[in-house]
Amino acid sequence: MSTTIKQDVPKTTNFLSFGLRDFYQNTDQNILYINDKPENLKFDLEIRNQSESNIVLNAIQSDSINNPDKNDNLDKKNPNENNFHIELKFRPGQLAEASLISLDLSGVSKEQWNMSRPITNRDRTISIFLLKKNENLLLEAKKTKAVLTFMGLAASPLEGSRATQLEINPKNFYLEGDKDQKIEEKYLVILTILNYSGERKADDLVVTFAYNPIVLNDGSEQKITILLVNVGEEPIAFNEKTEFLITIDVESDVEDAISEPWALAKKDEIKNLTVTIKDQELSDITAQWKSDKSLDSKDPIYKLKPKISSEDTKLKKDEELLIELSNFKTTLPSGIGTIYFSWYNLPGYMDERRILSLRKTCITEQSGRIGINKFPDEGVALDVEGKIAANSFQVKNIGINKFPDEDIALDVEGKIATDSLQVKNIGINKLPDEGIALDVEGNVCISGVITGTPNDYEKAQFNLSGGGTVSWDIISWEQGNKKGKLKWTERFIAISMGRNNTFQSGHIEIIVPKQIPGSCVYSGESNRVTNDDEIILKAWEALYAVHEVGGNKSAITFQIQRYTKESFHIPSNWLLIAVVNGDDKTLKLGTGLTLSANASFSHGSPIPVGTIMMWSGSVDSIPGGWALCDGKDDRTPDLTDRFIVGAGKKYSPKDIGDGDKHQHELKGLHDQVKFSHSHDLKTCDKTEQYIYKNKFSDEDTYKNKKDKMFKIFLPSLSVTGPPRNEATIPIDFSDKNTDSYDGELRPRWYALCFIMKT
Repeated sequence: MSTTIKQDVPKTTNFLSFGLRDFYQNTDQNILYINDKPENLKFDLEIRNQSESNIVLNAIQSDSINNPDKNDNLDKKNPNENNFHIELKFRPGQLAEASLISLDLSGVSKEQWNMSRPITNRDRTISIFLLKKNENLLLEAKKTKAVLTFMGLAASPLEGSRATQLEINPKNFYLEGDKDQKIEEKYLVILTILNYSGERKADDLVVTFAYNPIVLNDGSEQKITILLVNVGEEPIAFNEKTEFLITIDVESDVEDAISEPWALAKKDEIKNLTVTIKDQELSDITAQWKSDKSLDSKDPIYKLKPKISSEDTKLKKDEELLIELSNFKTTLPSGIGTIYFSWYNLPGYMDERRILSLRKTCITEQSGRIGINKFPDEGVALDVEGKIAANSFQVKNIGINKFPDEDIALDVEGKIATDSLQVKNIGINKLPDEGIALDVEGNVCISGVITGTPNDYEKAQFNLSGGGTVSWDIISWEQGNKKGKLKWTERFIAISMGRNNTFQSGHIEIIVPKQIPGSCVYSGESNRVTNDDEIILKAWEALYAVHEVGGNKSAITFQIQRYTKESFHIPSNWLLIAVVNGDDKTLKLGTGLTLSANASFSHGSPIPVGTIMMWSGSVDSIPGGWALCDGKDDRTPDLTDRFIVGAGKKYSPKDIGDGDKHQHELKGLHDQVKFSHSHDLKTCDKTEQYIYKNKFSDEDTYKNKKDKMFKIFLPSLSVTGPPRNEATIPIDFSDKNTDSYDGELRPRWYALCFIMKT
């Protein structure tokens, strides 16, 4: 355990900050993984100077290291509970057993720091002590940082995905020029532990909506049903660590917050939402699950965990699980909203999150019946909830072919058809605004089938897909100059689910434009497309593809609007391509996916293009969107029969090299080296019989073929024995180097294919 922490610097000063980052995915901060092979994991411990002054750490001086004969100097370079610069203290049971054995520093960090083996304290916490050597550490003012890289660091799988606390205790840090001002406060870092040990295909578990993914945006209470189906061959087992998380994307409840068109509801509209679980027989099995919710986070989270009794709960092949969200309501404008469904600690599966999209609307359709502001009742062709008003007359209730039911504004029995009725502007419950053909105030419900241009474009937006490789690169993110570049390599395709007067081809193809005229940009700028076919978008801007109604698949122009400007209307033939979130630099695509800053995805996958992973299958079974790293067609590096070394100071990215070669120096063999070999020696008598056995030792007795006795002396050989003749044979060994040798030194190995995201 560490020594008592001094209080020379108040804890409120926060001179330093610490963070643990994934070495390969540096944007993932304060995350630790459960992994079957911790030796494949690397993490960076970042130490940042938060102050306006330089911070210094005195290292072990080189003369201490170069005098190994002195025990006190040896102690100075060995980190322990009384001699350290940084202590990392993990809570009991949080580190994997393999990490306690294999954890070590990596690369430059190992040259600059000494690390103790993990030590178990009396309270069962695990401490790791670090000691800077050779050169002092200088952290210059204003958030400069130092980095220590660890390899083999992994979390214990016993408690599954979770959060834990890492305590960091610095020692002998001080402000430059003031050694009395020591910085030895305790820092606490909250780590999120995720399960990355699964191997089964995630496609075996289907997550979707049980019914038409539509919610009314009239503020009425409704029910959303999420369906889980096992389409794999093997049962899916749930255990006491399994968790399902349902996150609803809500609009910010902060006053004057920027509008979020992808939100599903306002936060206070779902505060009474409840969760019910049913099996495929529609029996309520909620009592077999633990349910919890968190409304404190930005987006509400609902957590489900199975109650395990005698054996694991299993979802067998083709079995279903229904999760009902009741008391849901929303009043947000029509559009696409998002629910995120995640699972953690599902045996055999990596932790994963699925995106489920719903359509917010006031117009519904069921079995050919239309509802306006409601779901249509059985047998009602057009079911409207609310009032219907015209420019020249207003009727409370109208019945066609029947008397209107109570509270039904327009109640029609049978079909409605007309060839001669033409109205320029219609207002329902109000006078129509100029240029608006149908202006409705209040709720609209249509019972029956609805077709036409608005319906076609709504379906086209909902089914937008494609884009090939889509990238979002930040140009700058300074206040007042927040912007990035959007690019896609293949067409986005919007399918209308119909081929009619709206779409000649039944679909729209959206490719990157060569230019966007200033008249199509809210600000009048005309330089929004670069020479590399990239579209520049700023914070809170949205890019739309505008299709000419009735035009062919390429009849497209583009519009850029900003959501913080004055109000504006978005017609139904404007298809959303992307909108920029000015808070977190993300880009939400009209396909439903979200890109982080400087990220890309290919063919619908959020994994960045260029990512290299190991593939356990055969070369012939590599999944689509990935390529074997064999160097063909210059698409991938050739990693066949190669190991990979991390790029850094010694190697640059894409460097290649052969195995290291070395020589052995053979020196002073006559009195130092003893290894098995033999010499043919003749005796000194006339019989010239050969010695048939020889051992390399200081003195041994040998016999020749006629049983004559001999003695051998080293380093010179004296031969004695009957007949009493004696001879001395000098043997001399000169110093020599072996030939250069490039032999392989490696542990036991297993061959896998390297594949790259394309």
